[in-house]
Amino acid sequence: MRKFFALLAFLLTLGLFAQQGFVRNDGQWEDPSKFIYRFGANSLFLTPDSLVFSILNPQDQHHHDSPEKHHYADTLHYANFSLKFKNSGALNWRGRNAYSHKNHFYLGHRSNWRSNVPSYQTLIAEDVYPGIDLVVYTSSGGVKYDWIVGAGADPSLISTIYGGVQGLEVQPKKVRIQTAIGELVACL
Repeated sequence: MRKFFALLAFLLTLGLFAQQGFVRNDGQWEDPSKFIYRFGANSLFLTPDSLVFSILNPQDQHHHDSPEKHHYADTLHYANFSLKFKNSGALNWRGRNAYSHKNHFYLGHRSNWRSNVPSYQTLIAEDVYPGIDLVVYTSSGGVKYDWIVGAGADPSLISTIYGGVQGLEVQPKKVRIQTAIGELVACL
């Protein structure tokens, strides 16, 4: 039986208006993402080699003082950064705990239309490292991830690499990430 070992939990609470779950990419989007999770104007793309975050600058949101009745600035600024796992295997994402509803995408050319696309509460990438799985799930409008370390597996193999950030500071129970739009704090 596998021993559950929560080595690292990452909480990103950047939006309260999340879609329901991780939507599988069945070809409705032309990018390498296998799943996409959207929360407000922000996105998390789960690719075969990384987690890619696209976070809207909070200063570009909720411009209630503008004469037009919209909630965003005329020009939007995003911080895009990735989280990769050094010397890992491919991230072969699989959905768990599917929602009962299905998504339908009628975007662009008819050949890109997709119906009955599932979304999931939880994703798992098995054997990211030998005997170590990565589980990503939603929590309180954000995203967390846990490592599941099987019996006999070596957790010291787990090594993260942040790409596209300007600075990184690891503190007790949090990571401060410096991006082009300012600091983001990930609670562990």
